[in-house]
Amino acid sequence: MSRSNILKISAGWVAVFFFIFLTTDAEGQKYRKRYNRNTFRADIRLGVKAGANFSTWQGDQWVFQRGADGLQTVPFPVRSYDLSLGYHGGIYADILLKRRFHIQLEAVYARLGSRFETPLIIPQPNSTPIQTTFDTDILVDYLQFPLLFKLGLGKLDRAQFVFGPTLAFKNAEMITYTYPAEASELPQLTSPTINLFEGTDIQAQVGLEIQTDMGINIGLRYIRGFNDIWVEPTSNTFVPVVLDPLEEAPKNYNSSIAFSIGYTLRHYKRLFFTRKGRRFTFKKRRF
Repeated sequence: MSRSNILKISAGWVAVFFFIFLTTDAEGQKYRKRYNRNTFRADIRLGVKAGANFSTWQGDQWVFQRGADGLQTVPFPVRSYDLSLGYHGGIYADILLKRRFHIQLEAVYARLGSRFETPLIIPQPNSTPIQTTFDTDILVDYLQFPLLFKLGLGKLDRAQFVFGPTLAFKNAEMITYTYPAEASELPQLTSPTINLFEGTDIQAQVGLEIQTDMGINIGLRYIRGFNDIWVEPTSNTFVPVVLDPLEEAPKNYNSSIAFSIGYTLRHYKRLFFTRKGRRFTFKKRRF
């Protein structure tokens, strides 16, 4: 994704945030009566979160390794993309705009990826070759910036339905090959890969959070990417392909379940936005 597109998406998110922020009446009736003008209020709380990711890839199940000359290819039929265990951690700002309606901005470092088995044929002198499999683990680290909308459920607003878009930037990637005992002469490799994955991913999140009076919250979300994760094929890289070169190469997308535990600070800042003619002024108080 080009830098201009990233700037357009970011500007759109900011515009949506300020539109909701400035047009939502958060218990503003008493402020209107007091000041006889439009006054909007927002309560902002900061917090931290961390947890586990159970991630995999959706899409086609073929990968191949391109030879050093960039011409020869060796196809590997992947039996299935299995779950890979990762982690995430970050900070967030929870903004209460109206009763039971929040906007939450986050900055999260997350490890996603997948693992799969591929066939391996080990030649044997004067005997039948051994057919087995080896494991491949691929991990990709992202810096995620979710813009989430939270709707309170119930009178106490302790259960919240969460949904919204996420812009993710790749930070690092790593691939690990684990061979069976029959192939003990092959090295167990763990090394950085060579730019296999696209630098950005547009994702969506949906889930449920439970808030407690002590500030602790527990969340469960499903996160789905909408961009093909692979870069264009280059030499010495794993990328998805089909066996028929006349067909379009298959695509894969990030898919993960995130379980997190967070803590929201009990102190918060309250912002008052007051419209005076064509200008907005605001003041803040700490509680």
